[in-house]
Amino acid sequence: MIERLRIIRGTTDVKREPAAVDCESQLVFGEYFDVERFEDDWAFGRCVHDEFAGYVHREALDANLVQPTHSIGVMRAPLLRRPAFRSAPRDFLSLGSRVRVVEQRNQFCSLDEDAWVYKAHLVEGALHQPDYMAMAEKLVGVPFVWGGRSTFGFDCTGIIQFVLGLAGIPAPRDIPEQVAALGCAVETPQRGDLFFLEKRGGFFHSGLFISETQVVNAGERFAAVGIQEYSEVYNLYRLFEEANGARDQFRAHLRRLPQSETCS
Repeated sequence: MIERLRIIRGTTDVKREPAAVDCESQLVFGEYFDVERFEDDWAFGRCVHDEFAGYVHREALDANLVQPTHSIGVMRAPLLRRPAFRSAPRDFLSLGSRVRVVEQRNQFCSLDEDAWVYKAHLVEGALHQPDYMAMAEKLVGVPFVWGGRSTFGFDCTGIIQFVLGLAGIPAPRDIPEQVAALGCAVETPQRGDLFFLEKRGGFFHSGLFISETQVVNAGERFAAVGIQEYSEVYNLYRLFEEANGARDQFRAHLRRLPQSETCS
């Protein structure tokens, strides 16, 4: 029997196996996880927003499925132990995280008995940022984190899923599914288009065009979300493949979202 639970940590890792050191994705405060079974301290199930399957530590889960009233409207909001400026944070919440406000006291809002945030860090309802490219540009400098999909760190597909999600466009978690689900193929890029790089039959990197020639992307080679010339990103990987004798198996896929009049 599937049990739906809520994430109560700022971020928590989703792993392929309980003993794995690395994470494959993340969940953020307020998101839901459908648990299929518990294995000691771990829960196996699927992230509700994208069906990504894996293991989540059970301490990050709560059965109280509260109805959110607000969202975090700043890049990173401290979750305080008490409504006081000198209070030590117990955690930090990412931009866009959904929360329920149960009490307001001066400049602070309570989410629970010992969980407070600054009122100025909240927006009512779900945060909506329809200009996903403007949002992506604001994330420049956020560190690269493998599996990351919050303003504490992104990987290449995490940032695409994040900015499209704030624009109300659902996106899968991994590149093959994003290529299949998002938009139509184009040959000449424009602002708002996506790129996906493939080598030896497998996808390995992605990003978004902010102009006809520049892209914003998060990658381990750049250590953070950054803006580069697309030709530099493309050639960096192409030359590596060429040096390893696999140039013929390297290709780029450009996708345009259906909001564009050139993609129907």
